[in-house]
This record gives sequence, structure tokens and C-alpha cells, in this order.
Amino acid sequence: MLDENVLSFARAELRRYAALMDPAYDAAQIRFVPFSKAELRALDVRDPYWDDAYRIDVEDGRGVIAVSNARSALLGTYRLLSDAGCAFLRPGPEGEIVPRASLSRLESHVQMCAACRHRCICIEGSVSLENVLDMVDFAPKAGYNAYFTQFMEAYTFFERWYTHKGNPLRAPETYTPKLAREMLAAVVRAVKRRGLLYHAVGHGWTCEPLGIPGLHWEDDGIEPTAAQRACMAQVGGVRGLYRGIALNTNLCYSSPEVRSLMAQAIADYADAHPEIDVLHVWLADDFNNQCECDACQKARPSDFYVQMLNEADALLTQSGNPVRIAFLLYFDLLFPPEKTRLSNEDRFILMYAPITRSFSRSFAGVRPSESIPPYARNRLAFGPDLAENLGYLAAWQTSFGGDSFDFDYHLCGAASYDPGHMTVSRVLHGDIRALASLGLNGLVNCQLQRVCMPHGFALSLAGWTLCDPSLDFDAARDAYFERSFGPEYGAALTLCETLSRLFPMDLYGQDHPAPSEDAARSLESLHTYLKEAKLPVPEELCPAQARSWQNLRFWRSLTVRLCDYLIPFSRRETALWQPAWEVLRRFAWESEPQVQPDFDVYCFLEHYRRQQP
Repeated sequence: MLDENVLSFARAELRRYAALMDPAYDAAQIRFVPFSKAELRALDVRDPYWDDAYRIDVEDGRGVIAVSNARSALLGTYRLLSDAGCAFLRPGPEGEIVPRASLSRLESHVQMCAACRHRCICIEGSVSLENVLDMVDFAPKAGYNAYFTQFMEAYTFFERWYTHKGNPLRAPETYTPKLAREMLAAVVRAVKRRGLLYHAVGHGWTCEPLGIPGLHWEDDGIEPTAAQRACMAQVGGVRGLYRGIALNTNLCYSSPEVRSLMAQAIADYADAHPEIDVLHVWLADDFNNQCECDACQKARPSDFYVQMLNEADALLTQSGNPVRIAFLLYFDLLFPPEKTRLSNEDRFILMYAPITRSFSRSFAGVRPSESIPPYARNRLAFGPDLAENLGYLAAWQTSFGGDSFDFDYHLCGAASYDPGHMTVSRVLHGDIRALASLGLNGLVNCQLQRVCMPHGFALSLAGWTLCDPSLDFDAARDAYFERSFGPEYGAALTLCETLSRLFPMDLYGQDHPAPSEDAARSLESLHTYLKEAKLPVPEELCPAQARSWQNLRFWRSLTVRLCDYLIPFSRRETALWQPAWEVLRRFAWESEPQVQPDFDVYCFLEHYRRQQP
């Protein structure tokens, strides 16, 4: 049976857009019908709840959209509207083109069976409630089928915006955990209204079960009790909060009591939140912070992790809870268990999170290393090499053969170091095309929500390619830019390609970039180009296209100031880079009200601030 609430939303969306395009058209002429069991088998839809497929058969404005689930009805609706001339360029009403057109002759014959099961957007950055709701609304328009809120309350992402962290020109607003919970509830309602799969939590399981909130990556000055300390990892001979940060603190996982406490917390949370489809169970953030007690040193952290996951699975099985659990391959947990295995693979989804990898090159064509380095507790080093990063995945796959996805960061920090967003777009496209060969069944984009500056191509491209990995990059790029910028789109594309070509992404994608004369010279070339580049002033544009050009002109001005700062910084000319940094910051702060939906000023500045001595 198809979820009638979601079908109702799909019908309402079809009516809403059709009324804007052609008020005389009766959208009831398009019907939604479920695929038969035979059709599902023919399409290789193994689980209709999780796997999306639709077939559009519309002629002369009449017809059907056959679907595997109600969510696919919404996906099919947006595809039909795209065929009718609509364009969904970026989140928010200002990112849409809805032309006036007769729909009585509308024709569309399309069949889509999504190649990747997991096509998810994960909250990151600094966001308002409106930013997140706009992203949830946009997701199915680009082919995504899931949304992930992170942590038990998603507190930190909203906190950064409403307190206007890092922007002294804006006064902080009142923000509390209660408000965070109310905003999260609104987001979940929007997710479920669209039938999107809902992912939740992640970090927090190493502190919340102890009664310590995991709200953000900051030192809240909490002094743990003796009982809480006894559960925490012993690092350097001391048990306590790791550098004062609850989310970054691991526990003493060899302790049966600690594992039982965590397993029960997981089961209780899942039972209290039946709306969750995928519950992420991760250990602490950061690395080289595992417990060093004698008992913990008898096995890898992943061995104890799997033991705890098996205990949680047993509790969930006992209560009849069908929730899937995403388990994490990240830092220390990239090293697979030596002694234990997950007992019930159907419960679990492997989540591969290669956060230190290079984002200037794709996984495509890279062979995983045949061996991984030896595990050295709290003396680990992780680098950007793709083959080495993929070697950890291959090692885990020898002991786990279940469902899986890549959890990756192309549109998080990497996007700040590719001002044209064309390198990350190509790498993202190549990575998605390589997923099947790597034994991965999709992607969760851990990404800024305000990530459509200077354009939203990468965001859209990922959703499209996850549905159809055969998508041609050049054709998709040209079509997107033409819709986004209009007939003179070539000038916008040339500017963005040049930004990506001349910017030293590999250097500034590192945590502590070294001084570089080569980088300074490349930035000087970029600076000259930006100063001399002529951008057209097109006429007769729709509002969404006018906004695209407005964004691009702002971005050129910001990048000129970024070069003014980075050229002397690359040479470590302190007397020059420090005042240029202040100019860059003030320009970004003052411009934020005009570009807020598309540009995360806080994260952009923070990514560069962290690189300073």
C-alpha cells in the first residue's frame, strides 16, 4: 500500500505548480498508481520501502505515474514538472523557474529506477530553520530520498546561526535546547510529509547515556562525576572529558557495563522515536583518544564497538523494532575488528567516512591498497591518499557483506577551497560513478546547507547522478548553467572554471598549509583575471536567473578579497595578510543579509581562520 499522506502531498505539489504554469489545466488528469509485483521484479526493486522507481506515461496532459512507493510519486512529480519546463536550481523559492506554459499538450515518457538506494543530505554548517526546510523541500526535486539531522537535537547547527557566531555585526538572538527541539520537530515533520527516509543522531552516544549533553564541539566547563569518569576512556593515565569536549570523548569500551549502558540507550531511543528509519550509532569524534587501560588494549576499538552493536541489535529484535543502524568507519574505526562480527547483517548499514581523503581527485579508477597500516593505539596518522583510504573499506568488507554507503564531505570544507565549485563537482560525479565498483550503495552528503555560492550545480549533480550514474558531466553542466544564467551562461561557466583551475585547492585543503610561492603566483594570476573579467549584464531574465548573476558578481568581489589575503599569507607576509584578512571578514559579514540563503559566511571564514598560526 502507498502512504496516502505522502501521495496527498505529491498531488498537492502537482496542483500547485500546474496552477502557476497553466491555471486552466486540471492536474487530476495525472494519476499515481503502484507498480505490480511483476513490474517491481522486472525493475529489480528488492524492497519497495527503500528502493525508488517510477515510470511516467503522460500524453496530451493525461496519464499515470507508476511508482514503487509514495516517495517515488513525489520524485516522479518533480521529474514531470522538469519535463514541462520547470527548473529547480537551488533551495528556496528564489531558486526555481516556473514558466507560464500550456500543459494540455504535455508529453513525458520516462522510467527511473534509482541506481543507488542511499541518496541523502546531512545537515552541517550554520543554519536557520528556513534554510533547513528549504533544503528538505529541494532534496526530492534533485532526486535525493533521505535527510539526516545529526545529534539528538541538531543543536549546534542552529546555534551558530541564531547566536550569529563569528559575526560581530549582528546581535545574538535567544536560543535554547528547547528551541532546538522545536525546530528539529518541524524538520522531521517536513521530512516525513515528503516520505523521505529519515536518518538521525550519529555522535552523542558516548556522552548522552552518561547524562552529559552532546550539543556541540565545545568545552562547556562540565565537571564529570566520579561515576561518569569511571566510564570514560583513560588517555595519558587520566579518565575524563577529552579536551573538555563531550562529543569527542570515548569511553572504556572493554567494560561490559559501559557497553550495556550504551546498547540500552540506543534501544530506548529507537523505541521512543519510531519515525527514524536509519539510526546512526557512532563513537566519539576526533582520533588518538581511545582508552589505554589494560582491558581495552586487548582488542581493537572496532571489536568492542561490534560487541556493543550486537547487544543493541538483540534488544531491538526483542522489542520488534525494525530500525536500521548505520555503523561508522572513521578514524580508529577504519581498522576492522579482528575477533568479532555483526550477528545480524540485515539490521546494519556500513557507513564509510574517509574524512582525510583528497577532494581534488576522484575514487574512479583507484585500486584500494591491498594492506592497511598496523593499528597503533593513539599513535595513528591519516592522510589524503585515496588508495590507502579505500584500503580500509576493503578490509572491512571482508567481514561485512551487508548494505553500505559513502558518507563524504565534498560540499563541506572542500567547497570552501574550490571557489569555482567545478573541481568538487567533477570529483563528486566521478566518486558517485565509482560507488558500485567499490561495493557501496549510495552517498550521504555531509554538507553545508547554504552551499549554492557561486552556483548550485554540485548539489543538484549529486542527486541526479545517484539516480543515474551514466549521466554525462559536460551535458549536465551545460544544461544547468544555461537554465541558471540564461543565454549568456558561457561567461558564468568560464569564470567558475577559471576559479577552480587557478585556485590552489590541494594546498588550502590541508589543515596546516605550508608557505608556497607557487600558490602565491597562481593566486596572483587569479586576482588579475578577476579584476579584468567582463561579466555581461543580461536582460529579460527571470528572477531566479537574475539572482544567479547577482550571486556571481558578489562571489567575484569576495574572491578578489580572498586573493588579497591569501597571496601574502602564502608568503607569510604577516604585515600584509593580517589587514587583508580583516577586510575580507568585514566584507563577508556586511554582505551576509543579501546572500544568506546561498552562502555560509561563518563556515567559510572559519575554514580559513583555522589555518592561521
